[in-house]
Amino acid sequence: MNFSFLINKLINKRDLTDKEANYIFNRIMSGKCSDLEISAFLVGLSSKGESINEILQATKVLRKKCIKIKSGAPNGAPQGGARREEDLLCF
Repeated sequence: MNFSFLINKLINKRDLTDKEANYIFNRIMSGKCSDLEISAFLVGLSSKGESINEILQATKVLRKKCIKIKSGAPNGAPQGGARREEDLLCF
């Protein structure tokens, strides 16, 4: 998949497919994009307007890349607004 193709797709006001959105968010979160590429992507996405599927793919990638941490709250009591240990995520 070509990064420039995806940026051009956004510039032309076309939504990314699930596969394309997943690919680009994975690249960004894996540190494989330059600051310039990330900026171009975010400006293009913002200019076009984010679709539900693009946001969903971003969320899936972020949840996949996060590290779950324990809250340390006794007996699973909520702490800091979290409902369960699984709700506490660190990137």
